[in-house]
Amino acid sequence: MTPRIRAIFRAPHMAGVAQLPGIANVTAVELEALEPFIAFCAQHRVTAPAVTDIRAFLTLDIPPRPADPQSVEIWQRDWLGQIETLKRAFQALGFSPALIEAATAVGEELGHRTFYRTHNHGIRRSYQRTVSYRVEDLPEAWQDTLRHLRRNQSYSLPILDRMERRLGMFAWSAVQAGLPIDLEVSEAECALYDDLIDRSKAKAIRNGEDPDAAQPRWAYLRSTAEELKRFGTHFGVSDAVMDRLDRNYRGFADLEQRQTPLKMFAALKAPTLPVTLARARIQLEEATATLNAAHRHQRRLKACARGITVACPPRARDVIDRMYWGAGVFYRPHTNMYAFDYAQSKTGGPLKMDFEPDFNRFFDALLLGDNDPRYLPQIRDQAIAQRRPLFLRYEGGPVAYGWFGRVWDEAIGSSSHLARTLLQTFLADLGEAGFRYGRNALGHKGESMIEKYRDDHARRRSARLAADAFSARAEKFTNDDITDLL
Repeated sequence: MTPRIRAIFRAPHMAGVAQLPGIANVTAVELEALEPFIAFCAQHRVTAPAVTDIRAFLTLDIPPRPADPQSVEIWQRDWLGQIETLKRAFQALGFSPALIEAATAVGEELGHRTFYRTHNHGIRRSYQRTVSYRVEDLPEAWQDTLRHLRRNQSYSLPILDRMERRLGMFAWSAVQAGLPIDLEVSEAECALYDDLIDRSKAKAIRNGEDPDAAQPRWAYLRSTAEELKRFGTHFGVSDAVMDRLDRNYRGFADLEQRQTPLKMFAALKAPTLPVTLARARIQLEEATATLNAAHRHQRRLKACARGITVACPPRARDVIDRMYWGAGVFYRPHTNMYAFDYAQSKTGGPLKMDFEPDFNRFFDALLLGDNDPRYLPQIRDQAIAQRRPLFLRYEGGPVAYGWFGRVWDEAIGSSSHLARTLLQTFLADLGEAGFRYGRNALGHKGESMIEKYRDDHARRRSARLAADAFSARAEKFTNDDITDLL
């Protein structure tokens, strides 16, 4: 008997196993696979292990799926072999057929999940470049400035990404118009705006707007002018060019202010957030009753994503880059509350949000999957230790970049960004307390966005008061007897 086997038999939880008649038939490999399971049962006081217990044991015992695709096959072979070895130990010791069948069922279940294949776009978004140039194809002086801005972190990464894309569009439009790629050439800038206006109007028409009345989205042109102005400041263009860039930016900003944002039209058709939250709770309950394991996981995942983020809608990039257990998503045991606490990828500012215990059902469901709730503390500790992503696909990998937006599109008919608008619009009716909550939940650094919603709320409130006053006055004269005037 090897020192390792003697050490296994000395463990208190193995005392009963060592006295079983079939112990002599168990190999050293089988005994090493059996000992962690017996320790698990002793720790959780499981006297008659069932499917739920074996599932929880394997969930906690199997190492996380490796990120390297070449290592996945070795990982699969190792844990599948572990299950088979455990079953042989059960058979050698004469354990009940029900336990052996349970181990077989869980092994098949986990095998299906591991080998499940679905089309995954990856966690990063990609697009086909058709109306812009790559950064490498821009003038060398432009590339030097862009590298300097990134190196010094002059702006947040999303702003730098957008600046590079807009400069790529500038270069493409200039070349198409037969003009040099130069901010000093006003005709090149005009060519860019002409192309943006044409593409934006064409998209509006494709989306159902009247061709004769369709307008470009001025916010798109304003953001382009804003990036050109930012870049020109660091690139060192002449004063006359800076004046022109600033004038165009202010002009498009003024046009944007006069145009009702598309998100406001979408908000009128979308269900309110309390309705969305209620539906998420129902969908979570319905997911539990779904027979197909992959479909059950997908429905549970979507319900939890909506239920959690209805109170704190994140940006899609933060879902991928910031939401990891123990690094962005936390559990506060002293209050029995979950929390978001991370630096936002767009602004770099902190987002700190504690969720009321009523939201625990969604976080718990993401952690447990099909496991029994009594194993929640151990599974949660494991997820935190492994820095596991909050949202995982059925087979164990992180969700794609566009997944979060599609989940919200199914719920409200638009992307997840509209959920941010709906939240602040809903909270505006709660007064200053609502504005403060919205600022915290949406991660706004300054007061500009809050002031915008304050102004919108004031206008809506004034319109309601005027409508109520008019209705009251009309009601007052409705019952007047005017027969003598006829």
